[in-house]
Amino acid sequence: PTVIDTVPSLDEPVDPTTSIRFDFNEAIVAGDEALDGDGVGDAAELYGESAEDGWVPLPVVLYLTRSGYSLQVEPRTDVTIRSDTLNRRIVISPETGRLQDSHGNVMEAWEKSYRLFDDHAPKVDAVPFPDGAAGGDLIQGVAYTLVPVLTDVDDVTPENPGGDVDRVEYFFADPEDPSNPQVPSYSAVSHPFSYAFIGAYSGDGTEPRPFPVWVKAVDTSTNESNVMAVAMQVLPNAPPVLDAVSAEALGPVPGTFYAGSAIRAVVSGLDDLDGAQLTLSVELWQTGTSSPLADYPGRQVLRPDNGWADLEPQTFDFEIPIDLAEGTPL
Repeated sequence: PTVIDTVPSLDEPVDPTTSIRFDFNEAIVAGDEALDGDGVGDAAELYGESAEDGWVPLPVVLYLTRSGYSLQVEPRTDVTIRSDTLNRRIVISPETGRLQDSHGNVMEAWEKSYRLFDDHAPKVDAVPFPDGAAGGDLIQGVAYTLVPVLTDVDDVTPENPGGDVDRVEYFFADPEDPSNPQVPSYSAVSHPFSYAFIGAYSGDGTEPRPFPVWVKAVDTSTNESNVMAVAMQVLPNAPPVLDAVSAEALGPVPGTFYAGSAIRAVVSGLDDLDGAQLTLSVELWQTGTSSPLADYPGRQVLRPDNGWADLEPQTFDFEIPIDLAEGTPL
């Protein structure tokens, strides 16, 4: 026989008052002397680590349950350890033969180290505005990521940068308001415990939409951090802009506009705060008429990966009708 599971899991800190169940792959048999908890020949031995005295044996209450498929181990809560590090070590069947199955097959020693709950809560030190959201201004339809800055975190190592943080919770209403209990809208369970979202707007089209988020961390000992609010706002849809439109004559005389000349319009400085695609239309008009002489009804322009500032000027080629009179304004 061997241990196949524990309830609760010993891979995370355990409530010091919790009784621990050890499940076996088959039913086991133990004599009264193995279950009397007198510290001699017991089916399980529990040790606590003292910073001064090393590993110290601790008294427990033992009994079989689930028709012999489990051993229940109840630590005594009236015993304390000097300079307790909160580290624990338990050994099931410390000596081969203390536990066996119904066929007489003996169990070899099984050992597990774990840690008790501590009372040291993490702290949410800051939740900076997302990249690209200076002052908390969000553009609708754009993806953002909140990354909290956590301090007072235990057990941080290069391999485990999140330490003993179990999760970081994100709320869309104040979780500390007793009149309006909240459940997290999102829980991040791995380092860096970030929250990715897209700014969504609803409103009258002129006023920003408030977008506050409350952030709280919880460690593996169930200690809760402070709650920190991040006040952001989603801006209403903004119209696209362009910096300049210019025209040049390409021929037959470069730089001089004649009837029949080939000309090029250049559109530069396109930008759209809340869009990744624009439709650009360009028309050549004779002043005072009701329809264009020529047009490009719509060209789709996509925002470059690094933003609109990287977009090359857009060019459009036309030809001035050959029958236009000299001096016609265009």
